[in-house]
Amino acid sequence: MSSENTSPSTLPDTVEVSTGLVYLSGYADKLRRAMFAALKNHIKQKIVTQKEVAYKVGIMNKILYEVLISRMKLDRHDIVRIRARLSVRDGAVIWDFASVSFEIWRRSPSDSEKAKEIFEEVLAEEQFMSSTEYSLVKLGTTSIGEEIYEITDSEGKKIGAVKVIPTDDTAIVIGATITPPLRIRATVPKASLEYSLSSIIRSGEEITVEQAEEIINSILKELDRES
Repeated sequence: MSSENTSPSTLPDTVEVSTGLVYLSGYADKLRRAMFAALKNHIKQKIVTQKEVAYKVGIMNKILYEVLISRMKLDRHDIVRIRARLSVRDGAVIWDFASVSFEIWRRSPSDSEKAKEIFEEVLAEEQFMSSTEYSLVKLGTTSIGEEIYEITDSEGKKIGAVKVIPTDDTAIVIGATITPPLRIRATVPKASLEYSLSSIIRSGEEITVEQAEEIINSILKELDRES
């Protein structure tokens, strides 16, 4: 019997997902694809929703960004393989966090063990167990390829703006927020931009509200000049 016709009773309650060997800059997209592939039949047979799968992979990618990029400072060209098991119960996807394992290829052979230790530290921090605090709303692209975004908080309130300058596998993020008033400048892997937004904002430089408004207005005017 093909997997397309698998009955609900024969679908596994527990599955393992893996990024395979992938450059650090692509881990988030690879994990998302692997998770949707592993739960394809569960979604098709309405055992779990696409929204639930996307939500739970978003939480994991947020944690992984904090571990591998914010704390371990891995380079985008370092190679990683991340494995984890998850289960599906009563319409919910539940990560088996204890099963998460890392393989990292760069100069230091101790990085794989270090990543697991930091993963457990980040897991204990409540802020990473909820959905992303901030979201990006794309407003447009300039003639030179710079993408302009509004930043909204968890309630959908507009709190800032950034422009994203693509460079190979990375993106330079420049902008500001009003609440709190911060100047933003960071370089992150393109695939991790949404997941890394909270970390980018937390690491911003404190400025005055007036300075933040000036930066935001300057970014938004770049689109106005294009129209």
